[in-house]
Amino acid sequence: AVDLLIVSLKAPHLEAGLAQAPARFLERGLVLPRLNGTGHLEILREHFGPRVAAGTIGLIEAFREDPVTIVHRSPGALIEMGADEAALADPISHCAKLFESAGLQAQVLQSEARVLWSKLSRLAPLAAITAASGMPLGVCRETQPWRDLLERAVGEAANLARLEGYAVQAEEILDRIHSLPAKLETSLARDVAAGR
Repeated sequence: AVDLLIVSLKAPHLEAGLAQAPARFLERGLVLPRLNGTGHLEILREHFGPRVAAGTIGLIEAFREDPVTIVHRSPGALIEMGADEAALADPISHCAKLFESAGLQAQVLQSEARVLWSKLSRLAPLAAITAASGMPLGVCRETQPWRDLLERAVGEAANLARLEGYAVQAEEILDRIHSLPAKLETSLARDVAAGR
């Protein structure tokens, strides 16, 4: 049995990954996914039961350059977590302290919607624009039509986030995007460029 299971697979590999983590090992532990998007919580809860929190990792750009080289361009990482289920408050708080003791930034947010959409409302426009343009973020921010498309995509993401329960303004998301490094590339852009 484990106290904490961190799920760090890409969504297409989630089903296969669950086969390697029998639910009996998580009878009392916490499941903390770090997947992007919103559809995975239901899948994880179906497999593990109610011990699943929402979790994301942000402010990080890391990728595999070749089979033995990981490139990590960001100065740190921020792990955000939270749950709507009150019974998970203590395990989540303990988990945040564990991450902080390892030197990571960790924040406990008030709702699952806030955890998921605080990242998704930023990442979805970033990934779409950098993948479609084939250019790093800084070039997209300064070049038309990409700048306008980025701003429109952020507006749409903010509207969706509000519909899902995360009150955010497009300007707030754009401020976060403008604070990111100019050379930032998304994993989606790298996957598209590599034909994946």
